[in-house]
Amino acid sequence: MGFQPGNNLSATRPPREKSFSAMLRIALAEAHGEGTKLRAVADAVVKEAIGGNVAAINTIADRIDGKVPQGHGGDDDLPPINALVELRRTIVRPGT
Repeated sequence: MGFQPGNNLSATRPPREKSFSAMLRIALAEAHGEGTKLRAVADAVVKEAIGGNVAAINTIADRIDGKVPQGHGGDDDLPPINALVELRRTIVRPGT
């Protein structure tokens, strides 16, 4: 069945799921007003980090400084990665 005027295909599709990030924002806003719960979560992460929780420390460091780039080989255990890129253009003449 092809397109026909008046068909509304989007009406037959199920609604899209919201992202986890969007659902977290909704849950935080509904809990106790905009920003209040989010602040409580941030305070809890800081408290855990001060207490020595390495995961909380890493979370804060990743948010403030950005994640540390991961290597792609080339150390003592792995050889360097060499990328080989080749661009080939072939002209084909029909009938020859």
